[in-house]
Amino acid sequence: MERQHPLYRAFVAKPYVTGFFVTLVGFLFTGGFRALFTALLDDGPHEESIAAGLQQTLLAIVLLLLLWRMGWLARARVWARGHRPLTWWPVLILPAGLIPMAGLVDVDFSKTAAISASVFDFVTTGVVEELLCRGLLLTGLMIGLAGKPRATVKAVVASSVLFGLLHPSPVGFVFATVFGLSFAALTLSTNTIWIAVAVHIAFDLFTDLPDATAGKSGRWYVFVPVFFVLVSGIVAVLLARKDRLGAP
Repeated sequence: MERQHPLYRAFVAKPYVTGFFVTLVGFLFTGGFRALFTALLDDGPHEESIAAGLQQTLLAIVLLLLLWRMGWLARARVWARGHRPLTWWPVLILPAGLIPMAGLVDVDFSKTAAISASVFDFVTTGVVEELLCRGLLLTGLMIGLAGKPRATVKAVVASSVLFGLLHPSPVGFVFATVFGLSFAALTLSTNTIWIAVAVHIAFDLFTDLPDATAGKSGRWYVFVPVFFVLVSGIVAVLLARKDRLGAP
């Protein structure tokens, strides 16, 4: 089925151009959906977070349907059994990732509506960005670059840069690109996208929830989860040998 799909042929013919085009379309669809839901909510409470969560939920459904239609659910590691014992290593270093929970002391827990809206936003953000960048883009680039020298490395770097482009500010681009490298390593080494999704969601929650609910910056907490994400990626690369890294 995948060989007959136009997007498959596009990735094989021009992997980088196709990857950029898919990223651009995703970015435009995200903005359009958010504007639509914002208008529909009509200045309701926590309008921005709810609108973002709704558009991300819709886009996640679209991505899942596209991956299913192309026959890529397993190749994109959405529906695949994780490698063992590699899937155990994140559990071993998870305590280091729990340190940012100290940031929750700055969360105003009396604002339950704000917390719910923000969690909805952050959870759907983690799911849709991983489905797009570590699911569709990374898989398509690996297929398009197959047979070329360092194909997996090039696909990881290219998909991470495209992930960075979804965060247009200079600082956001750099951080997102670096995180993308780690998330890609997590996905490939464990053969499942969901560990990267979980780490992505945890990072967003611990760094942004204080600001979303209490108006306090959680940015100083960013250093511990950044360390966690980077170490996660390094460990993933060390555990996944060159041949294993590209295994479907």
